[in-house]
Formats: sequence, structure tokens, C-alpha cells
Amino acid sequence: MDTPATVTKSNSLITASYKMTLQEIRLIYAVLIDTNQYESLDSTRYYTVTASQWQKLFNVQRDTSYIEMRDAANKLYQRNIVIHDVLAYDDHEETRIIQAKKLSKGSGVVGIMFTTRICLYLSNLRSHFTKLVTQEVCKLQSAYHVRLYEFFMSVRHKQVVSVSLDEIYSLLQPPESMRRTDNCQRFILQPALAQINAVTSLAVSYETLKEGRKIVGFMFNIKTKTKKAVKKEKKLAAAVEFSSRLEIELFKQLKQVRPAVTQEEVLQQARLEGVNVIQMLEFLKKQQELL
Repeated sequence: MDTPATVTKSNSLITASYKMTLQEIRLIYAVLIDTNQYESLDSTRYYTVTASQWQKLFNVQRDTSYIEMRDAANKLYQRNIVIHDVLAYDDHEETRIIQAKKLSKGSGVVGIMFTTRICLYLSNLRSHFTKLVTQEVCKLQSAYHVRLYEFFMSVRHKQVVSVSLDEIYSLLQPPESMRRTDNCQRFILQPALAQINAVTSLAVSYETLKEGRKIVGFMFNIKTKTKKAVKKEKKLAAAVEFSSRLEIELFKQLKQVRPAVTQEEVLQQARLEGVNVIQMLEFLKKQQELL
């Protein structure tokens, strides 16, 4: 069985404070897939990704792939990151992530050049690092989900971890509106855990930590799923994805011969006939072809 591709990050980088979009995070993963954790990254080299690679990795449309990569590189070029637990006399270190970017619309290629400092947290790592499964990261649909997945992977050996509200906010850098505990749980934690539990090898739950009636943090229970459970979930996910893609393709074919048809009409007819959407699409297409 092939070993899944991984990206390795220093735990200091995983717990750093920074704000970043999902596309920026994905760009870093995309260019690091083929690197070796035990070898140094070259801070004078561009690490690149093509539009076709991006499309395949993240299952997005080909015509939007380059735009997403370009926009991510432009934003990443402006980003700073605060690393808290470095071995230095200061309490924290602030550094840029990339020092240069290269955009080639004609060939659909984007390249980024990491800063010398960041290279130390992404390569030549011997201790205090975490391997992150690229295939799992690629399925996560929010920057918050990725950041929390990285954090849970870095502490999963502890199984139970208590995190204060200040630590959560420092990690995720949410807007002020999301720093209310009810909003944080409803719009960040709960959706993140639902998706992490659905598409990764982790199973995470949490409880609130209180001082009196006031919520001051969260206690996370982190488990690694058995290989059998992961295999079953992957099989189910693949079946759902295949069905979805097949439905889209069949609906396109039906629209060619019956332009006025709508998705709502197909769903309604499928319910009335007691069949699934794919069966109904195939039936309607054959029916139209016979006319």
C-alpha cells in the first residue's frame, strides 16, 4: 500500500498566530508536497504548482484554478506570522512567510519563495514536528478547519487537551464577532469538528471548561480512528462523490436534449417515483431521446 503524501511542519509553526485564507494555506501545501522533511528548503528557489495540479488536489474547476493560485500568492506575499515558543529571549518572533512570488498566466504556474526563517520551520526537522496528511488537508473546506486539524494532529498523542479561549483566539485569529463563545462554538468549532471527523483519520469531541458560569476554554478529546473505520469512511465518501459527479454529468446531458428541465423538477419526480436521482436522470434522458 502506498504511503500517503505528507507535509511536515514544526509544532511551533502549527501553534503560531496568523490570519490566512483557505487558498493561501492550500498554496503552501501544494508546493510542499514533494519536499523531504529531512532536507533543507532552499530560500533562493521558487516552489511551484500548476493549475492542473491544483485542480486535481482540491477538486476545483480548471478555469478557476489559476485565479485561486494567483490570488493566494498575492495575499501570502503580504502576510506576517507570529511564532510564540521559539528558543530566544523574546516571548515571540514575527516574520514574513514568503519573500517573492512568480506568476505565469500563460503556462498556468505560480511559484513562491519562502523566507529563510520560515524554511527552518518547514524542513530539516528532527524533533517537535508533525506530519500532516495532504489528502486529508485537501478535503477540508475552511481555513479554521485546517488550522484546528493541524493542532489536533500535533497533540493527538495526549488524547485529552485543554485549551483556553485566549489560546483558541490566538491560534485562529477570528474577527471580534467570532470571539463570543456562543459564536465561536456555533460557527467555528462545531462545523470544524464535524468536517474533521467526516474526512480525516481523527475523531474529536469537546466539552466546555468553566469558572463558575463563565466559559473559559475547551477540553478536546482526540482519538485516531482504526484503519478499518477510515477505510469504510473513504469508501462511503468516494461513493457520494462519484454519485454527485455522475448526477452533474447526466443533468448536463439531459439539458442538451431538454433545455427547460430544472434540478428541482428532477428531484420531485425522483421522489414521486421512489427512485434515486441518477435513475431518474437516466430515465428522462432515454425518454427524451425516444421522442
